[in-house]
Amino acid sequence: MESLQLLVVSLKGKSQTLIENSLAEANYSFEITHADSKQHALLACGEKKFDVLISNCKLSDGPVTDLVSVLGDLLPCLVMAEGKCPFTAESILFIPETNYYISCSEQISWLTHLENTMAIWENAAKERIALFNQNYNNLFETALLRCAEELSPGNESTDTAILNTLDLLREVLDISRVYICRKYGSANHATEIVQTLEVCAPGVASKNRKNSNVNYPYYKSWDRSFSAQKPVQIKYAALEPDQKSWWQTRDMQSFLAIPISYNETWDGFIGFEDSMHPRDWSTSEISFLKSVSELIHEKHMHFQNTPVFQNNNV
Repeated sequence: MESLQLLVVSLKGKSQTLIENSLAEANYSFEITHADSKQHALLACGEKKFDVLISNCKLSDGPVTDLVSVLGDLLPCLVMAEGKCPFTAESILFIPETNYYISCSEQISWLTHLENTMAIWENAAKERIALFNQNYNNLFETALLRCAEELSPGNESTDTAILNTLDLLREVLDISRVYICRKYGSANHATEIVQTLEVCAPGVASKNRKNSNVNYPYYKSWDRSFSAQKPVQIKYAALEPDQKSWWQTRDMQSFLAIPISYNETWDGFIGFEDSMHPRDWSTSEISFLKSVSELIHEKHMHFQNTPVFQNNNV
């Protein structure tokens, strides 16, 4: 059983001891991180993942409601107050507007409220995730229709249609850089990867060969994945030292390549780079991008013997 990770804010002395003793008596495995203010609590959440926030209702730097409103979507929040039992005068921690409290003589009952709080939050989080996924899938459906319209054979300019499509993908995925790479070569010539069209987010430097004059590397290990219609995902931090130097020039934290294939061979790929986050790509995102790559090939590539994207930057 993993330890319960608690963030405890502005509870010290006897109050802190009451929480620790009650959890220990109930055989909880737990670790406590202390914060003495809202600011320090927020900083702690940026450095570590917690299961529950337990906060004093009185904070030195403002209302506890501010803290709960910020962190409430991230983890269950339990607000407690310090006081004295009116009958025994012993120190207690109590949950406002409930009958749950902790004292030296009664340590267990409040855990029922803690567990209920965690269960309610978990159910609400599942509902939020389900709604988010539904909205995200609806977004992908709408974006796919827009891509199909943009890539319709009636559009006069292939390059413009592709650029508009790539820019739509960049916007939908909130990504730094999207581009097309084509594969050149034959049995008698070395395989070369050529980056052609590219779009970038505002403020992100272009890495088109026209601007950077950097040869795109060819990884033989990608052949197996691309030939099987599988994407390639890379996180910069997980790269081997001899591979990091090239990717460092692109200011890349995470990378996804969706193959563009024809007759069971891959002709190139659509590259997606996030310069901000070591990103994990969801199944729905990859499925959506595979559909777009099929559209790109079907509408503009499969009927041509030569690559549709002429390399004007080499």
